[in-house]
Amino acid sequence: MQNLASEALKPKTNKYHRVSLAILLSAAAGLTVFSLLPWQQLAALFLLLLCSELYRKAPRAQGWAIAGLSWLGTVVTALFIGLYRPEGFDYPVVINEQVLHKDGKVFSLYFNTAQLLAGFILLVQLGPAASYGRIWLRAQSIHMLLLGLGLSAVILFAASYLLKLELHIKHAGLWLSFTIINVLCTCIAEESFIRLVIQRQLGRVSEKLSLWLHLNKSKYLLVELVPLALTTLVFAAVHPIISWQLSAVFLGAGLLYGLLYSLSKNIFTAIAVHGLVNSLHFLLLSYPIV
Repeated sequence: MQNLASEALKPKTNKYHRVSLAILLSAAAGLTVFSLLPWQQLAALFLLLLCSELYRKAPRAQGWAIAGLSWLGTVVTALFIGLYRPEGFDYPVVINEQVLHKDGKVFSLYFNTAQLLAGFILLVQLGPAASYGRIWLRAQSIHMLLLGLGLSAVILFAASYLLKLELHIKHAGLWLSFTIINVLCTCIAEESFIRLVIQRQLGRVSEKLSLWLHLNKSKYLLVELVPLALTTLVFAAVHPIISWQLSAVFLGAGLLYGLLYSLSKNIFTAIAVHGLVNSLHFLLLSYPIV
């Protein structure tokens, strides 16, 4: 099985790469002009682009010191974009303070333009160097699709049991709006950050460590399973922790997405299954949880 570290950060500065970044930066500037993106987030997006570019090229050009610093800069900047909310600014509202079902909680859905752009910047900068078309087709291989569907059902069943969620089928229009915004602004951002920035880097470091320790039989344990375990904890930590049941659900979901990425080496597999779980939860079960 191909390990995480072997999925190298291959510089892919071609016309498609440059055009994609130009479109994203132009969109960021335009959204800021129309007050749909705060200027602080615009500055952070430019910094994220700079750090990820240095990180992308550092293994060949500047060495591991620059790679480590640029990786740390990428992590800190991405977390800032995900967590920072400027006072007095609201992102565009898609669903405004609605109760989606009987005995439900008030729910609002915002079009988080900062997370949208940050996720696509990381995807373009650190994602597959090969053709996205071929990568996406590979993600749809029958064994990965069946595994993702099966484990998604397990996660949803466990969540409904642990969190006492009830069946509440939502309106099709609300479900479609939620699915589109959630995939674009949440799933792509979270998976690009956790898989491409965290899990893959941990795999590369673990492989270096296994070579230094002259590990043979236990190499797979260190290179694949340790990064998977650590990123599962990271995934749970960036979500609300209000009960052990909810933490257990997030740990299970993080383990599922990380496992699929580890097996397929394909970021689109993790994004697709993450989006599927969130979409089915919204459509069929009590929502929101918190």
